[in-house]
Amino acid sequence: MLHSGNVIGEAENNRHKRDPLFGGNVTDLSDRFDTSLYLTPHSDILAHLALNHQAYAHNLLTRVGYEARLGRRSDAEEQLVRYLLFLDAAELPRTLEGTSGFADRDDRTSRLVKSAQFHALPIDVRTRIGQRMAAFRGPAEK
Repeated sequence: MLHSGNVIGEAENNRHKRDPLFGGNVTDLSDRFDTSLYLTPHSDILAHLALNHQAYAHNLLTRVGYEARLGRRSDAEEQLVRYLLFLDAAELPRTLEGTSGFADRDDRTSRLVKSAQFHALPIDVRTRIGQRMAAFRGPAEK
């Protein structure tokens, strides 16, 4: 699979649209900047996917937290449950392999359920979310 996680700016983005191979799947960033200051010089598709997942999940967690503290309810909790369990995630055409040694686990639940932000949600919200997640996972996986 191609990723465009390192296509930066309007000109590069436009070129990438015309030629999907341009800027796609860059795996070594050392020719772009000094990578010695970082844990790895790689640009890993798995890391890009994890970052994207985490950013969106944190936005949902923030929304759920605000709604709970304001005494409002929407479908945000249900969206969060579905997102944390990857229920609506796109099917990947094949198993992805990274280049940097980034953890390649077959998790069916987001690691963010163990995050400080998740545990900072009011207890009644965490309880509802936990019950919904358990209902989706089924008796064998609870």
